[in-house]
Amino acid sequence: MSGSIPDVLPPAALAQVLEVIDLGIIGYRTHDDRVLFCNRKARDLLAMELDSGSIKALFGLSPHNIRHSSSRLLVGDSVRVGERHVGFTVYDLPDETQWIVLRDVTDKLHLQRAAEGVTVTNNLGYAFAGVAHELGNPINSVKTAATVLRSNLDVFSREQVREYLSLMLDETVRMQEILRLMQSFAGRSTLVRERTDLAALCDSIVALARRETIPPTVTLNVLSEGRKGVWTHVDPSAFRQVLLNLLSNAVEAVSDSEQPTVTVNAYRGDTFAHLRVSDNGRGLTKEQQERLFFPFYSTREKGMGFGLVIVRKLVSGMDGTIEVFSAPNVGTVFDLRFALDDERPDPGTSP
Repeated sequence: MSGSIPDVLPPAALAQVLEVIDLGIIGYRTHDDRVLFCNRKARDLLAMELDSGSIKALFGLSPHNIRHSSSRLLVGDSVRVGERHVGFTVYDLPDETQWIVLRDVTDKLHLQRAAEGVTVTNNLGYAFAGVAHELGNPINSVKTAATVLRSNLDVFSREQVREYLSLMLDETVRMQEILRLMQSFAGRSTLVRERTDLAALCDSIVALARRETIPPTVTLNVLSEGRKGVWTHVDPSAFRQVLLNLLSNAVEAVSDSEQPTVTVNAYRGDTFAHLRVSDNGRGLTKEQQERLFFPFYSTREKGMGFGLVIVRKLVSGMDGTIEVFSAPNVGTVFDLRFALDDERPDPGTSP
């Protein structure tokens, strides 16, 4: 069909078609507050006789808040009418009219919310199961050691007593560490972002890591060293925690490599400031990548599965994104993106 519907159907026939279709149709002109058309389905869905005042109240239409776009699609949302949810989409036409298409989305929203509830429940169940497992092992160890020690307190030598007490202390420290990581995940809800040169910040963090956490057997390449002007907005403390965690993971991943190498690069893309941390370590399978950001899941032998969960939470809190590219026996790349900020700071302020 080459022509538009108005070209094919006469106005009276078009009105008859719009009156019986299973979509609500409302035509409205904002500059003179005139309702041009309202079919039966629209009146049924909204359970009211519609005039310009009720239309503006329901859909917020005015010449000032309509958002024009090249696609002519202006607004899409839903309104609640009694126990019913009515979805609506507003289209703008060249003749300065807005046409609103309505549909009943009550069942759809109900199913979506039911699915979301199941997802939340499953996630909570997974988290609680992980907590029970991670805390259960050290608790059982402490209980067993205490039971054995109490039963043999009169016969054990001082050295044996010391061994059992040391075991109990080590397991208690492990429980404290688990709880600390969980608290770290739940905390830091408010991040203080400031305009930051990502390359310069990376330089200072990597310098700290070289002194304290990077073993001399690992080659650490910093491609952005000395680079300036990768401006973005991050929380420096949170970003430091993110980068140190990624470096720690990378160092562990290359522990079996013949020439262990970790590379850090902060650079400007077209629209984003990037941080890339890559290694030539053991890499990850597709299944491992899918579970990488799950609490209590870790590819490290003694990992507790919270490091990358916290990393993603912090990155998201700074309006950033994180992607993982990896292959077994090839290596892994973590690519972090933050919005670039090329605006010059006000005179007299520090960059």
